[in-house]
Amino acid sequence: MNEKLTDISSKPFKKGDIIGFVVLVVLVVLLFLLVLDKSVPSNFVTVYLKGRGVMEIDFKSGTYSVNDLEAVQKTGDNVFKIVCDSGYNVIQIDWEEKDVKVTDTDCGTSKECTLMSLADGVIICAPHDLIIKQDGETPPPKVG
Repeated sequence: MNEKLTDISSKPFKKGDIIGFVVLVVLVVLLFLLVLDKSVPSNFVTVYLKGRGVMEIDFKSGTYSVNDLEAVQKTGDNVFKIVCDSGYNVIQIDWEEKDVKVTDTDCGTSKECTLMSLADGVIICAPHDLIIKQDGETPPPKVG
């Protein structure tokens, strides 16, 4: 019987292994935070209806411009009704939070777009082909 005994008193990791592992974990966490960080809102937002920019919101200057008066109707203080052939969406601008939210829509029963905000990324209402996105993101996809 020629059995070789292992020394269980030896450490499974060397000091360099532990340092390398810690550096790798820190880098992964930093990259994760940089890629997924949507907490800094954009100063400029565009509202697209069927691929056309119908409204622009500039949070830096506190102004908005309507590019299509038939599609965008002001219904209240910072509240706008976006109308298309298949229905409508009501959006509200929150100047303090630099955010836009869909507060009402007549598409279906689930109304997912009313649960979204710009902090989550792009707001999309597929039935009405409505997209609300922050400046600097990729062009809106065609929904249909």
